[in-house]
Parts: sequence; C-alpha cells; structure tokens
Amino acid sequence: MEIRSHKRVDLMLLQLLNWLAQRFGQEVEQGILIDLRFTHLDLADAIGATRVTVTRTLNQLQQNGMIECLPLKRIIVHEERLWHYEI
Repeated sequence: MEIRSHKRVDLMLLQLLNWLAQRFGQEVEQGILIDLRFTHLDLADAIGATRVTVTRTLNQLQQNGMIECLPLKRIIVHEERLWHYEI
C-alpha cells in the first residue's frame, strides 16, 4: 500500500526495488543484488503501471546510476543514491 501511495511511477518503482532489496537482496560490492527473475511486466503489475512505462523508467534509473541491470533479469540497487533521488 505504501508503495502504491506515490503518484509518480519512478518513485513507486524505486520503492518496490528498495523493498525487494531489503527483503531478498544480497549485499555485493556495488550495492544490493536482487537475484529474483522478475520481468518488466511483473514489476508493472506490482505497481499498477504498463510494461512500457516500467521499461522506460528502469532505463532512466540505470542512466541516472540508481540501479544496474544485469543479465538474467537481475538488478543491483545502489542504495546510497536512492534517498537523494526522492528528495
């Protein structure tokens, strides 16, 4: 409910990724690795957005250095940069 309370898709997606990182993540040198194989559609369904919007948002977050997308649908969250983004 807290994740869906945001009006912007980028904030909802960041909150979801942060929750997944805290709950299921493994600490690695670059940040926290989410080693769950979610598709963009799975993430979109979780936050009530479209797959296209999630793909676009993930690409923007990666360009901004917030996350790093790896092969096999794994994501590294750069946790220290997340709170700067939300301000």
